[in-house]
Amino acid sequence: MSLRAVIARVFCLAILVAHFSATSAAWGKPQILGCQLGFDGDHKLGKWAPVRVQTDGAADLTVDVVAPDSDGVAVTYPLTSLENGAGELAQGVIRVGRRDAPLTVRLRDGQGTVASRTFSASDNSTNDAIRGGLSPTDRLVVELTASTDSVAAAIPSDDRPTRVAVIDQADLLPLVPAGYESVDALVISLTSATNLTERLPDARQADALVKWVEAGGRLILVGAAGAKQAFAAESPLSKLAPGVFDEVVTLTDPTPIERYINADQPIGGGRRVAIPVARLANVRGRIEVYAGGKATDLPIVIRQRRGFGEVVFLAIDPSAGPLTEWKGKADFLARASGITNETTGLRADQPSGALVTSGYTDLSGALQQRLGARFSGVTTTPMLAIVAAAVVYLLLLGPVDYFLLERGIGRFGAAWITLPVILFLFGGGAYWLSHRLAGQEPRVNQIELVDHDLPSGVVRGTLWAQAYSPAATKQQVSLAPRWPDGTPVADARTEVTWLGLPGRGLGGLERSAGAGIAHDARYQQVANLSAVRGLPINVRSTKSLIASWHARTDPGGANAIDATLASPGAGVLEGLLVNNTRAKLEECWLGYGDWAWRLGTIADGAAVAPEEARAPIKLKTLVRRDYLSDNNEIGVRPTDRVPTVEIQDLDLDALLHLMMFTEALGGPAFTGLPNHFQGFTDLSTALDQGRAVLVARVAPQEGKRGSELLRNGDAWAEPTAIDRAYYRFVLEVESEP
Repeated sequence: MSLRAVIARVFCLAILVAHFSATSAAWGKPQILGCQLGFDGDHKLGKWAPVRVQTDGAADLTVDVVAPDSDGVAVTYPLTSLENGAGELAQGVIRVGRRDAPLTVRLRDGQGTVASRTFSASDNSTNDAIRGGLSPTDRLVVELTASTDSVAAAIPSDDRPTRVAVIDQADLLPLVPAGYESVDALVISLTSATNLTERLPDARQADALVKWVEAGGRLILVGAAGAKQAFAAESPLSKLAPGVFDEVVTLTDPTPIERYINADQPIGGGRRVAIPVARLANVRGRIEVYAGGKATDLPIVIRQRRGFGEVVFLAIDPSAGPLTEWKGKADFLARASGITNETTGLRADQPSGALVTSGYTDLSGALQQRLGARFSGVTTTPMLAIVAAAVVYLLLLGPVDYFLLERGIGRFGAAWITLPVILFLFGGGAYWLSHRLAGQEPRVNQIELVDHDLPSGVVRGTLWAQAYSPAATKQQVSLAPRWPDGTPVADARTEVTWLGLPGRGLGGLERSAGAGIAHDARYQQVANLSAVRGLPINVRSTKSLIASWHARTDPGGANAIDATLASPGAGVLEGLLVNNTRAKLEECWLGYGDWAWRLGTIADGAAVAPEEARAPIKLKTLVRRDYLSDNNEIGVRPTDRVPTVEIQDLDLDALLHLMMFTEALGGPAFTGLPNHFQGFTDLSTALDQGRAVLVARVAPQEGKRGSELLRNGDAWAEPTAIDRAYYRFVLEVESEP
């Protein structure tokens, strides 16, 4: 055998040994099998969405997902591992800040990364692909059903883009309330009793669902066939049942259903029908449609308030029997569900170009930009001053230096001295001045909105912030929630994270991820979402943040308002309000229906009667006069009934009030922009349901600004005049006959 043949055989043997060694190592290495993001692949950009990662042999490893924020900086989100048969399932929530951004899943042990896999954003169905995010202002409706006929898909759409995501497994529901942030409404179909128990949420999922609803979520339960199983005492879903299941009866006269929407066509074409209806006893909530002599005989549509959210129960099967072909079914579902009951249109004569070029497409975007417009102790150099300095600099380098060398010193060789001196003076002066104007301390501007539903004791707080740093830094950011009097909130559930801008501007959520992701500046979201670690802020840069907190109080207890209100008729409100918050409430006003009462300042322990205050005025009039007056009505024509508001010129108080009651004010036709991204701030539904809302502003108490962002465990900065803290108290009103 020749030497060349021996060498060739040895080379081939080495390749085979290396191949089998690598294969053996791969066989023993944990594998990432797949990644599911959102609901049936749908999620909103800039909002929490559930994520599930399937692995093989990763029981003792940490699973996390890396995704970009709205600035393109990579954020690490740890997941919780769950046993799942042969493989290992990890579940959690993440936020994606760039359209079409890839996700990187990592398996780590104490030594580092063991395995990683990148899932690219795509519309195809390969195992390595995820779907690109929806616009943060789109509507996302999720339906849990085993039927091929989607109830949510039958609801007619309005001007707002809507996506219906259908899932058939309850284990795809989130384990934490934040996982529902992308969801505008959740529909659970009870139209079939087959395998219903397997399709209902478990105890942990039901707990997250209850907290989401109480914080402002909308749950729609539809169907008669599975109501017995769903509302049984041992069912986790019974916590959200608007009554106690009695029996399934047959409705032969569909007139109440037809009358609900003033239908032109009768159900069944006028023939005798038989519609199964799930009868509930001990109903909790408002019965909107019923059959029989009184509402409690046979409730068909029940709407139950749960904190700031609601549970709607439709006791019929819309996709079965005579309702299947009924032409009025879509309108019936639309009104009963309340999903599309929004004012979406802009006025024909309302300009929108200025709003688009501002980089945001939602009221919350205007709020973010206004928060970051200026910071206490930080000054920007006027452009005129920069031009003047440049002119002086050129004069010194040219004519002044020439005459100094020719007539003063008499030697042009001295330019080797004068030139460095001029450069040093101007360079050093510019450096000193820039640092002087940029400030020496970190700053944060924040505005907080706290809602307290007095009947249920549910409290939710939201804090928007713009953080500024004069130097490059990395911080751990958390939240210290406080009551109006400045005392800490015990046992509050907090969330802190980055906030993106709805739109395509700088920091906008709808920009493509093509610019790349800054992995070198990566930071981490803690597992319970209460803080972020290593948050990077560049030199003289800002970062948008949002924090929220949720708590419960005893109805009528401390830190609240003691209210006894009654309404004998439209535009009339009688009773008494007592301030038990242990803080002075300023700029108070009370809203009820279309009317508002200015109450001024209410001292701690003081009482005020609405009927003894100033005469009520329309809610629109109050907002227009108190918050959209003077220079805030730029562009208003005297002939306009509703002011054309230039959003970018409004202050924080005006913007927040527009967000507080967007629909009650007339929607985008009044506000100029929709309020979809942070739509939970709109309490117009409370006014529609006959409740009153007290709005008040609370001044900082002894240097404390209300709830506060913490930087490495300490206060970020002292309160400033820019800071705001508004409180809304939702009050029951008795209707007098």
